[in-house]
Amino acid sequence: MRWLLGLGRKDTRFLLRRGLHQNRVARRYDIVLLDCPPIFNTSCLNALAASDYVLIPTVPSKSAAERVPFFLDRLYGLRPVINPNLQVIGRS
Repeated sequence: MRWLLGLGRKDTRFLLRRGLHQNRVARRYDIVLLDCPPIFNTSCLNALAASDYVLIPTVPSKSAAERVPFFLDRLYGLRPVINPNLQVIGRS
């Protein structure tokens, strides 16, 4: 929560992005898959900041499908702050 208050020197939301975008990592891997639960915690925010695309898989149930719009609303609200270039894929 230090980053919310502006107390930390390094913004922890971008640690994974800095690591994955290092030349030695970027040259070695074409694709990196990050699997996160649908919870907006520090780990998920790190993954969103480091990602180019988001895919939201769901099980074929009404309750799971009903949660997707809420998740997308939160994602679109965070995108300008976390990663303005983040794109949702697999959406019809």
